[in-house]
Amino acid sequence: MMTHSQNLSGFLSRMGASDLPVEVADFVTERIIDTVGVMIAASVKPHSRVVLATARELYGQGPITVTGEAQGLPLLEALMVNATMAHGIDFDDGHNFLHPGCVSVPASLGFAQHVGASGDQVIRAVAAGYEASIRASLAAGIDHRIRGYHPTATCNIFGAAAAGGLMLGLDPERMEWALAIASTESSGLGQYKHDGSPIKHLHAGIAARKGGQAAFLARNGLRGFAEAFEGDLGFLQLNANMKNLAELDADLGSRYELLKTETKLYPSCRQTSCASDLALDLHNQHGLRPEAVDRIQVRVPQWAMKEWHISNEMPANNLRAILSITYCVAAAIRNGRLTVAEFEDSALADPVVADLIGKITVTEGTEETKGWPPLRGASIDVWRKDGEKIAVRSINAKGSPTTPLTGDDLRVKFMSLAAPVFGDATAGQLHGLLAEIGQQPNIDPILALLRGPVRQ
Repeated sequence: MMTHSQNLSGFLSRMGASDLPVEVADFVTERIIDTVGVMIAASVKPHSRVVLATARELYGQGPITVTGEAQGLPLLEALMVNATMAHGIDFDDGHNFLHPGCVSVPASLGFAQHVGASGDQVIRAVAAGYEASIRASLAAGIDHRIRGYHPTATCNIFGAAAAGGLMLGLDPERMEWALAIASTESSGLGQYKHDGSPIKHLHAGIAARKGGQAAFLARNGLRGFAEAFEGDLGFLQLNANMKNLAELDADLGSRYELLKTETKLYPSCRQTSCASDLALDLHNQHGLRPEAVDRIQVRVPQWAMKEWHISNEMPANNLRAILSITYCVAAAIRNGRLTVAEFEDSALADPVVADLIGKITVTEGTEETKGWPPLRGASIDVWRKDGEKIAVRSINAKGSPTTPLTGDDLRVKFMSLAAPVFGDATAGQLHGLLAEIGQQPNIDPILALLRGPVRQ
């Protein structure tokens, strides 16, 4: 009888040759476009530059493309840098407990360049990466997060191993080895939430690098242990519990969990997204302005009732702002938008936003808690100084599977992220090539543009 780990490994190994549903291939293409846009925007951020400079200092130059850079890096280091960028402004996609795209997409692109793969192979590798990461996170469940782990690190390492393993042609046995090797290297602590450390962004880079290495070790014959997930000393037993083990391999091939991935409209934690939608509606549809506000009550799921989400203090840094429901609501009402600019250091000194934050109370909502995590609802009540009360409620933010973004929405987001760094022409060309990646015999033209425009 096959084990759960063997079932998952066999499925992932066969994804390189089996039929991929059209809806899955199309959805993965959108995930690639979305993730690359985030990588470009984050390529200029200080933490991205530190990780890049450190990789260059330690490992020198190499052939694999680094976003926005004329000079590449060795493969594993390029995976680390590009994945750090992909999670670098918290604008990357999400699925229940983790952000899968920030590791699976850069890992697949890097391995594709290494082996000379086609665009269709990239789509298959990304799909395998998403399914591996998501299945691991669903099997780990909420208990994994309660213990303090960051699944974008701990579970995404399986996505990188799967994507790399598919590109390296691992058979089912060696794919199982790769996942086992990845399981013993899995790490990622949630302590960053307390002070806003940019280590959070590096978590994706670590997962990509270590997962890629696991694929090579398995390819070269390092035998992994059996039952990496379900064993009595395995990943799930030690890092979570066994309550959700069936999610690891349930309905493989007929139920693609990646199709439930959300696209973000705002560069902030997904716990803030639904409340941000409502705050923007209050500004844009109800004409609410900060000077008219007496007080605001926000209701969210119980899971969001954490100090880093609901503090009434102005955030001290970018990541604290990204995590803060109160900041996102106040900034959205103040500016009528919630873009990358709202999370720059200069925006965190706005006295109007600071005053508005002080008028916000966040409480647990019974209905919001009841539906979480597949449903991420929020509600806001506003009492205006003129005595009027406005009440708004929503279930699932725009960009969720129930309210997906259109192709035009995705293009607007991509251009808003890529054009300020690469310019309109290069960004537009890159978007066009990525939209047709499945038809590309190789991805060299994409990589050439991903290095950025020639700078004088």
